Amino acid sequence: YTYDTRGNKDSMVRHWSNTTALEGRAFFRGTDSPANLVLDALQVTDAGLYKCRVDFFKVPTQISRVKLNIIVPPEKPRVFNKENEEVKVTLGPYRIGERVEVKCEVWGGSPSPQLYWWRD
Repeated sequence: YTYDTRGNKDSMVRHWSNTTALEGRAFFRGTDSPANLVLDALQVTDAGLYKCRVDFFKVPTQISRVKLNIIVPPEKPRVFNKENEEVKVTLGPYRIGERVEVKCEVWGGSPSPQLYWWRD
């Protein structure tokens, strides 16, 4: 995204955005204090390194970098019994002394989710 104020008043600044990269979802608010870049409707593909470059008339260019991380929730965890059948509501019944084997699986998510078991 480019916001060019060189030789222009605030009302005459030039905006340019790569429509294939951010698909028209990027906006620069130069009149806010401080100015900011707004990305609407974040997508997984928006993650990555962003650079803010400031060019001055008689001073060296300054660049700041920031990495944008996008959190993607995983699917709902699913519980399976020893026969690999999904358990929807109730596990068992089992008799005292029997052995119970269950597994919990979850798919997707970024960063990868961690699974924990506990008893209410």
